[in-house]
Amino acid sequence: MIDTSRPAFPFHPYKYSDGDLNPGSDGMTLRQYAAIHLKVPNSGTDWLDDMIRQSLRDDFAAKAPMPSNGMGADFMDKAATFSYECAESKLKAREQ
Repeated sequence: MIDTSRPAFPFHPYKYSDGDLNPGSDGMTLRQYAAIHLKVPNSGTDWLDDMIRQSLRDDFAAKAPMPSNGMGADFMDKAATFSYECAESKLKAREQ
């Protein structure tokens, strides 16, 4: 089993110009890093998984076929709504 608990980009404390120490952080885990780059909402962090799902939804909607610009604004609004409905269906299917 691969240990994914280690930080992918560890951050070490350093001194600010006024001499105070920055408390730093441990960085993201390898699991979080992989989840972001593979676009798999399985990072183990709820807020990050929500961001990954939103990014996927936007990507899927952007790839949905759109009509030409010669159509009216009302039609384009409906087409955009349909694109996001398609994206939601793709996300549901992906979870099964």
